[in-house]
Amino acid sequence: MDTSPETSGRSPPNAPGPYMGLADEVVTILVGPEATPFRIHKGLLCSKSNYFRAALEGFFKESTETSVHLRDEDPGIFQFYATWIYSQKLVVGSTQGQLSVDVCCRLYVLADKLGSDDVQNLAIDLIHERCTRSYDDDINSSIVNFVYDNTLPDSRLRAILIDIASYEVFFDYAQDLVGVNPDFIFEVVKVLSRRVPHRLKDEKAPLDMNRCKTYHVHTNGRSCPPTPSESSASEHESEAEEKETLE
Repeated sequence: MDTSPETSGRSPPNAPGPYMGLADEVVTILVGPEATPFRIHKGLLCSKSNYFRAALEGFFKESTETSVHLRDEDPGIFQFYATWIYSQKLVVGSTQGQLSVDVCCRLYVLADKLGSDDVQNLAIDLIHERCTRSYDDDINSSIVNFVYDNTLPDSRLRAILIDIASYEVFFDYAQDLVGVNPDFIFEVVKVLSRRVPHRLKDEKAPLDMNRCKTYHVHTNGRSCPPTPSESSASEHESEAEEKETLE
């Protein structure tokens, strides 16, 4: 997996418009065993991450310093996070929405550690898009094992991978089940066992339901506005329920 930054991106870009008024102080985030440096405006960074807010403004040792070292993280993945801090987009070069499922999963895990709900939810949306549309991308044992090694059992990232394997059949079972985490196999088998033939016709896959309620994380109590397709589906459901009530 090549996640190397396409440009150095080590210094913060000029921040006009929405970034004006934030603290001008710049902190250095050292990433990986080689301490790759990323220089980011402290106020902006702390406004997007619970972890950095605690590290730089709380009672951590680093709170009296101007740098934080994330020794176990991948600089290539952190580059996407640093870009998002300023642009609110997950991009490869100048193109949004082209990140692989593998990179999105790694970004989700990083954002989970850093307490950045918005990045977690954006990564989930990109995974959903790539695995439910006609992209040449899928999940495999390497992705599943990484996710299961780095998330808790109630992780929304685990949930969407289970549903993709169960409903979209993007998982190459014959080739990729060898060596895959057994907990993942167990969860997929549970879902498939519920999908007996007489229920398939009217069954609504979780992937087609409200994405925010099903897969997103909102520790601050917020919720996302429904997408146009979700709004339409909700209207149809309401009409159907009303019709049943009248009958």
